[in-house]
Amino acid sequence: MTDTLSETMKLAFNTAQEHGGKLERLPGGFWTYSGCERRPNDGIPNWHVGTTTVQALVDRRRMVYSQHKTSRDGGGRFPIEAMIVPGSSI
Repeated sequence: MTDTLSETMKLAFNTAQEHGGKLERLPGGFWTYSGCERRPNDGIPNWHVGTTTVQALVDRRRMVYSQHKTSRDGGGRFPIEAMIVPGSSI
């Protein structure tokens, strides 16, 4: 695994840093910051990244999953919040 960050990962990290150090997962797999405005027609956040971007930041030890939710069928847990690892940078 490489430690380098793509431009999308850097943007996600910086956006999280600017908005309390966390990203949250919304239904549909959209990762965004708390309070992000949403489009009126479909509720999709105006700024968001995908799960693969957040997972890449976790893999590179820039973020950690800080909250999980149990699936409706009880079949497993999945992350719903990621926070910046204290002291990490891009």
